[in-house]
Amino acid sequence: MMASAGTTLTPTLGTRPAIERHASDPRIPSYIVDKIRATQKEGRSGFEAALVAGVSIIAGTDAGSTFVAHGSLASEIRQLHDAGLPVRDALAAATSLAAREVGFADGLGSLRPGVIADIIVLDGNPLLDLSSLERIALVVQAGRLVSGKLG
Repeated sequence: MMASAGTTLTPTLGTRPAIERHASDPRIPSYIVDKIRATQKEGRSGFEAALVAGVSIIAGTDAGSTFVAHGSLASEIRQLHDAGLPVRDALAAATSLAAREVGFADGLGSLRPGVIADIIVLDGNPLLDLSSLERIALVVQAGRLVSGKLG
């Protein structure tokens, strides 16, 4: 139904492991931990069913929720790939597809003339090694260098 309706899925695969890693923390109610553990298999099979059905998938992290850090998008992209999304699709899920989903495809999410040029230069090739997304050598935002050195 999601695919035929054009509904996009943002599975936030990193939220379950983040909570499970801190299951003994008193700030997490036990019923939350119990629910996460009880629905782990259903969550994974639901994601796999969405892939098979051709549902559009974008990356999201729920950053800022309990134990889900800001800056965890690289981990989410890796988890999307580990769950079955091809590498190029996992990268697009965090860039061009996400920009399209939130209504900014005309100005964000891809490298082409006339769009805002937010670029990261990595120490490695993410098509071959998604962990390179965590080794950022240079950041250019809106066409200006904000981190790293050119040359």
